[in-house]
Amino acid sequence: ESEIDIIKMAFAQIHEWRPDFLAIWNINWDIPLILKACKDAGVDPRDILCDKGVPEHLRRCKYIEGITSKESASGVHQTIKPANQWHVLELTASFSVICAMAAYRRVRGGAELPSYSLDAILKREEIGKGKINLPEAEKFKKLKWHQFMQTMRKFDYMAYAIFDSYSMVMLDEKTKDI
Repeated sequence: ESEIDIIKMAFAQIHEWRPDFLAIWNINWDIPLILKACKDAGVDPRDILCDKGVPEHLRRCKYIEGITSKESASGVHQTIKPANQWHVLELTASFSVICAMAAYRRVRGGAELPSYSLDAILKREEIGKGKINLPEAEKFKKLKWHQFMQTMRKFDYMAYAIFDSYSMVMLDEKTKDI
């Protein structure tokens, strides 16, 4: 029925599975949105994200945003690219939440790739042909693309979301990063 219901259902399933890791591509996008949805709904995120077996007074849910910018010795301000950031969600749960994009970058080190978008990495690793691309949606970029797809192409967007999640499994099966 609502955004918070989706989050509750998703985390109930994750807690049931009890994975070692919950990997999210570009964690600094999703986790703040999840925490905002909890706040907007008047729900304590510890009641959803933390393991229910942990007593309430011991539950911890704290998002620690990594360094997103730095200043050089000469005083020039520089943004740190998302793949080079490291954010942490401290959570009392059976799993650790990690940024799969940052993990992919750190495992490989070396020269910076032109893009660490999931689509670019899937193509680089030859996992399928990349994400769903519809000609009528090509004119939209970033958030506008998602808004268009969610309102005008709902079923295509659901397929996109399913592939978005499963492609990370396929990627990890190949790279063995996580």
